[in-house]
Amino acid sequence: MHLKIDFLCRDPILPAPLALDLVLLLDFAQGAGMHRIQECRSFYFQCPMHALEVCPRPDIFFHLIKLKNTLSWMNEQDLITHLSLAD
Repeated sequence: MHLKIDFLCRDPILPAPLALDLVLLLDFAQGAGMHRIQECRSFYFQCPMHALEVCPRPDIFFHLIKLKNTLSWMNEQDLITHLSLAD
């Protein structure tokens, strides 16, 4: 019996979890009744698709908050805001 392992650091190990995240988000969004362009997944892409009336923002933190807000909305939780509600 022979076991041969070639680890040349050419295999893309990073895209596997990202692809799984995208598939899970797609399934979750389909279950929530979301269709067409989903801007919440723009966190994962360098040049994401967006609606015509939306001006794209090249800000990864903005896209992360948009993703978290969409997931919170799907789970019927409070959305992330940066409003000061102190009296």
